Amino acid sequence: MLQRNVTHVFCDRSRVAQIQVQGMNLKGSLPKNLNQLSMLTNLGLQKNMFSRSLPSLSGLSEFRGAYFDYNLFDEMPDDLFQGLDRLEVMVLDSLGVICRFI
Repeated sequence: MLQRNVTHVFCDRSRVAQIQVQGMNLKGSLPKNLNQLSMLTNLGLQKNMFSRSLPSLSGLSEFRGAYFDYNLFDEMPDDLFQGLDRLEVMVLDSLGVICRFI
């Protein structure tokens, strides 16, 4: 059962499971170590002004969905999709980055 501990951050058993900050006009770069949130299942970051690199999600075995659309990202880590066995959706519309899939 998800619990809202802080506005826009949802926890499951005291572990961060979701971050939902869509449409908040947030600016800046994201931390490179988001993949250390081992219980993270969903990121809703769309419609902000995040820039630089998309975060690596490598190794997040429970991760199911990311919404990165309508931001200013211009880099994509090579290991973005590595180990995302349960991934259901990743939205990358309207980014500055050129998506490359291997």
